[in-house]
Amino acid sequence: MPASLLHAVSRLTAGADDPRTDAHLVAAFLKSTDQAAFAELVRRHGPTVLGVCRRFLGATPDAEDAFQATFLVLVNRARGTEWRESLGPWLYGVALRVTRRARSARAKRLANERQVPAMSDQPIPSSEPDDASAVLDEELAALPAIYRQPLILCEIQGTSRRAAARELGLTEGTLSSRLARGRKMLRARLARRGVAPVTAGLALTVPASLASATVRNAVHTLTRTAGAVPAGVLFLTEGAVKSMIVKWKLAGAMIAACVGLSGVGAWQTSAHPPTPTAPNQPVAALPPALPPDKPAALEKKIPAVSGPEPIATIFGDVQITREAFADHLIRR
Repeated sequence: MPASLLHAVSRLTAGADDPRTDAHLVAAFLKSTDQAAFAELVRRHGPTVLGVCRRFLGATPDAEDAFQATFLVLVNRARGTEWRESLGPWLYGVALRVTRRARSARAKRLANERQVPAMSDQPIPSSEPDDASAVLDEELAALPAIYRQPLILCEIQGTSRRAAARELGLTEGTLSSRLARGRKMLRARLARRGVAPVTAGLALTVPASLASATVRNAVHTLTRTAGAVPAGVLFLTEGAVKSMIVKWKLAGAMIAACVGLSGVGAWQTSAHPPTPTAPNQPVAALPPALPPDKPAALEKKIPAVSGPEPIATIFGDVQITREAFADHLIRR
């Protein structure tokens, strides 16, 4: 193991308290591949991410792949995102996205293995996912962001209210009111699904081997080392990144469409302003509309032509003969 990675892992196991914010840690990793900075991010947010992964996937290799993929999504999206001080709520959402994809992939894989049991040599998962606890993650993710973020920081990650208020740019009073409102909304949502609102034990201890593998693969991802990241982790990472890009493109298209429609409405209003009328003056009645099959210039029907006498046409008072009128129609 390289000395830099060994030093980073030792900081993980020792629980070193790095004074830098999450945003500063991300910047240091991007600028100089600071492994200690990324190891600190794993130390801070790994327990919460691992809790999500194991609630959806159980204590299985799939959960470990999803854990690593969550942090590799951070590496892929780091340069194009403006970070707040805390990455906790964002990583929590990414973990949910990755674990859902991993769960779907595993269900398909198991279905295929049931069809050909003789060819299956995959180990049986050591434990099944905790579906009841996963419901809490799903309902928490469904809350509005203004209530979800304080709950993740304070209830799941154990951040103090003062620190959480600073990270979210709120006063402590506003944070407290949002926490109270968020708890009430979450309890109601969980009650409808028959689950008790327990948040204790949602963050788990990250094994040192898993933490070191995550830091190592983060470096491989940043330096674009081909073939270094395991295929399962890479599959989940790329899937999550693509889905996030599609989501942002759809959101951008919807915003552009709304702006375009607003612009068209404003142009139509300015191009056809209403005609002002004098107060207490009745609006003149519009002339009755002509049927669509009768031109406005046509004043009377053309009589039947029975002889050489002149006939009236659409040319007003001009009189022409039957032969001249027939020639006119042919030319048209």
